[in-house]
Amino acid sequence: MAFDFAREWPFFPDDEKLRIFEPRANVAILIGHTATDVGGATKVDAPLAVLLERLPAKFPTSQVAAIGTIATLRDGVERVVQNLLTNPYITVLVLCGDDSPVFTPLEGIRCLYANGVDEGRHVIPGETDGRAAKIFARDALATLSHEEIACFRRRELEIVDARGALDPISFFTDVERRLPMLVRPVATPSWRVLEEIDPYRWRPRTIQVPSGMLEPFAGLRLALRGPDLVVDHDGPDVPRIVANGKADGRAQRAIHEVLRRGLLGDGATFASRLVAFGLAAERAVLAAEFPEDAARVGGHEFDVATGAVCADVADGDAAGAVVARASPLRLDPTGFFKIHVAYEQGTLAADYHEAGGRHVETLAARSAEDLLAAIVGGTYVGGDDETRAQHLAYLAVQIARADFALRTGLRFEEGQGLSSEARKNVGHHLVAATVIAGESLEDTWLRGLTHLREEGLLTTTQKGRVAEAWCTLFGIPEMGAMAIPEAYPASEEHIAHYAAELLAPAPDVRARGDYTYGDRTCHYFFDQIAATGNALTADPTRVYVNQRWVPEVDLPAQAHHRPCLVFDLWFRWGGRLHTLQIARSHDVYGGLPQNALGIARGWAQALARASGLALGDLWFCSISNNFRVGDDAENVRRALRGGVHAAPHVPTLPAPRVEVVEEDACRSGGAEGPIRVRHIIDVAARPVGTADEILAATPILRERLLRYRGELDQVATVIARLRTEAEADGREHSNSLLLSPRDPRVDRSAAATPLVCLQLRRQLGRLHAAAILLGPEAPALTPTLLDLQRHIATAAAIFVGSATFIHVADPPE
Repeated sequence: MAFDFAREWPFFPDDEKLRIFEPRANVAILIGHTATDVGGATKVDAPLAVLLERLPAKFPTSQVAAIGTIATLRDGVERVVQNLLTNPYITVLVLCGDDSPVFTPLEGIRCLYANGVDEGRHVIPGETDGRAAKIFARDALATLSHEEIACFRRRELEIVDARGALDPISFFTDVERRLPMLVRPVATPSWRVLEEIDPYRWRPRTIQVPSGMLEPFAGLRLALRGPDLVVDHDGPDVPRIVANGKADGRAQRAIHEVLRRGLLGDGATFASRLVAFGLAAERAVLAAEFPEDAARVGGHEFDVATGAVCADVADGDAAGAVVARASPLRLDPTGFFKIHVAYEQGTLAADYHEAGGRHVETLAARSAEDLLAAIVGGTYVGGDDETRAQHLAYLAVQIARADFALRTGLRFEEGQGLSSEARKNVGHHLVAATVIAGESLEDTWLRGLTHLREEGLLTTTQKGRVAEAWCTLFGIPEMGAMAIPEAYPASEEHIAHYAAELLAPAPDVRARGDYTYGDRTCHYFFDQIAATGNALTADPTRVYVNQRWVPEVDLPAQAHHRPCLVFDLWFRWGGRLHTLQIARSHDVYGGLPQNALGIARGWAQALARASGLALGDLWFCSISNNFRVGDDAENVRRALRGGVHAAPHVPTLPAPRVEVVEEDACRSGGAEGPIRVRHIIDVAARPVGTADEILAATPILRERLLRYRGELDQVATVIARLRTEAEADGREHSNSLLLSPRDPRVDRSAAATPLVCLQLRRQLGRLHAAAILLGPEAPALTPTLLDLQRHIATAAAIFVGSATFIHVADPPE
């Protein structure tokens, strides 16, 4: 089978551990154990997305094929080797960070290339009496054959050992210094290795299983007696079986007791009856453990198709009842499954592995019944009768839990009880256009985290796995009274330094091609804070905009670090100074409190002094807002458990009211305050003209979006990036597709068009949009922007999704 490098590399992609830059570059970077400063605290082994934020501003990523992290010897080293074997362009591998003392994977990859493996596929260490030798002797490679390892050792590869520094700034700077000596582009790569091996042997196939039926288990009845699981049988002299104890083993104990007593019979349909009974038993246990969730998704009705009756029963006569106990463990000698929940796809998945560990295939299914029917109907489960029965019982219980988790959003991890921590958005929908207004910064922060934790869509961004909402407005009263939330990891000294940086120049940072908020706001174009202060004093009946987003710098795909806080709007209302801050991407756990405190004590204080206005309220329009599920779920849990301690304050600015409207109803009114939100859930798909035709009636907007500063076609750039993203099979959903007609170098404090910015995002197979608009002409522009969204979606071959319009009206006289 021919290998299509352009479409199939990396052969094993990984959203969280591997970032691809230029696949045909000859240098790759592999990072082991790290220690990173995050918000004043040291984060050990931070996610790759966090490490990449520490890349030097002018780091030549175009000269690097990929940067990845590695944590384990067996799985980690094997994936690295497989990705290297399928990319002959890479001839240099740089090892950074240091080795984990538990697995030493960097030493593993170095010794594997230098020394190979023994007959048992244990990596041969460089030193026989060191820590690595003990680890290599313990953990054998499972997926790579001796022939494939030999091919890996024959391919051209220089391993550069740059281990030592744990801080990513230090080791990235070291790599940047070394790169000129390492970059040797490969014009004609050799594909000989792929003629000697079959890479498709490594990558398991995925089988979407068809609908399946399980055999009813006649004669057995399941019931609940409080938290206990009760099993009754129709036959004479069969005692009642009661399974009690820990919930995560209750069903399995009941199944084992039923098996020992032969109550499921035998014959050709035995396996199907067994898994049907196991599925019903675990569902009954889950209904007792999570009654509200079970009621919401129909917990007691799960088992009608399989013959179970799950009802509550009275204690009755317990005399003669048998307490169920587990049988001694028997392991299947032929292989095993790893069960997981694909929340984003709405499916259950069972990864089948041979006994040696090789992942053969993945069974994907929409329901537990379908998945168990496929397993029973296949040749996956082996061993003698008792071993097969135990394995099937275990799978029935785990798949029942996974199915319940998929339906309810509970967190599933095989072999453990379900957890309500960091619940998943299992409705598979975009959570959009929400207003969260608290009585203090701490109150708003915790409300926002609760919203994300309970309703946020679990998805993948450039940050890795996140719980995300779209276009959320966070309201915080009384900027002058803001205090650091008790659970937030920052000091007064840290916030004071951050606030000062929001006003400070950073010529050295700019010279490296990077940015700071202070430099972009006060020194890049001109001192926008000073200009806004003067403008507010001269005419307080307008909304004034400062910007940090520079389209020709930040929109192209090759842009380096892009600002997250892209615009800030300032206006008077009720005799006070208020702001709406626009964030294209916002880390609600780690970033929102720092941003709010810094803005209040930096930009807002400066503007209050200049305008003579007392400080009012701060609002964020956080277009993509999230928290990192992998990093911060436990931090979020602790923060929410701690509760609100800050004193409450009364806002001056009325909270926006979200109107969910049809397209033709976009001009409805009735808002009490200056910020109005209109949300269209489904933008109609209809034919539209070209971008030039759509924007013809708004010549300034057409000029700014199609020929920004005479050169940049912002619309075409976004379409090209969307196409590239979609062709990459959805491994990233960019938060930086932001169009803006604003040009402070030309307009100064004036607004050339009502549009501040239009951000687009591909999510759940649809193209969503959020627009920030100013002034009385804004409503008339919305049909044009909807047509522009339709045009971009059509050109990028993506279905059109929702649209949200945030309109900020001019203050009253």
